[in-house]
Formats: sequence, C-alpha cells, structure tokens
Amino acid sequence: MLRIITIVFALIYPLLQAQAVEAEVAVIINPKANLDLSNEDIQKLFMAKQAFLPNGEKATIVSIDSSSALFQEFCAKVVNKGSRQFLSYWSRLIFTGKAAPMITATSNQDIKELVAKNPNYIGFISAADLDDTVKAVKTY
Repeated sequence: MLRIITIVFALIYPLLQAQAVEAEVAVIINPKANLDLSNEDIQKLFMAKQAFLPNGEKATIVSIDSSSALFQEFCAKVVNKGSRQFLSYWSRLIFTGKAAPMITATSNQDIKELVAKNPNYIGFISAADLDDTVKAVKTY
C-alpha cells in the first residue's frame, strides 16, 4: 500500500508544482507608464479607493473573467478577499456610482493587448505569460 501511495505521489507532485508556478499573479501596466506602485497603491486601485495612478492619469482596471482560477488567485493574494466577496464589493461600488465597471477580458493575451495599448490601464495576468509588451509592477 505504501508503495502505491509513493508512486501516486511521485506522479502527482510535478503537476502540483506546475500549477503553483502558473498560479503566480503579475500586476501589469503599460511599459511607457513608467510607474512605481506599492502593494498599498495596487490594493487601493483594485478596490477603487484610489482612482488615479501616481502620474495623475485616471486608472482603468482590467480584470480576467471572474470564473477563472487566476481571478480567484488574484482576489486571495492581492486584495485579500474571496472572489465572491470582491465581486459583491464591486457591484456595490457600481450600483452606488462610486466606480465604473472593470473591463473584463477572457484571456491573459487580451489583457496584455489592452494594457499595451492604453497607458492608464492596469490589470493582472499569470506571471508565466509575461513578456515585454507589458511591465510587471508586482508579482504575488
């Protein structure tokens, strides 16, 4: 029995490690924006408690579809909330007129394209998908 458990663990362990690497979240901006954002800045921007980037531009939030595992990772690691709690929070902000809806994309590639074209956009992707079209300000 112990031998079977050892074999199963040996087969599953590399897969678990690969998922952990893919789950790393990178908060990205346009490379031309040349901003330095702290963890507090990032959290305030994504919680709509700060509407402007440090360069004075109004920030536009870009998110991946809320049904994705990356969205759940982002909520847990960056804004310290569950995904439902975060969506409920944003719904209240939108309903009360305190924030505009986030732009939602369906893939990391779509988010990168939006952020690369707009210097005031800020979003998040899987760190494994980073390239030079966007700049990672923090990884979690």
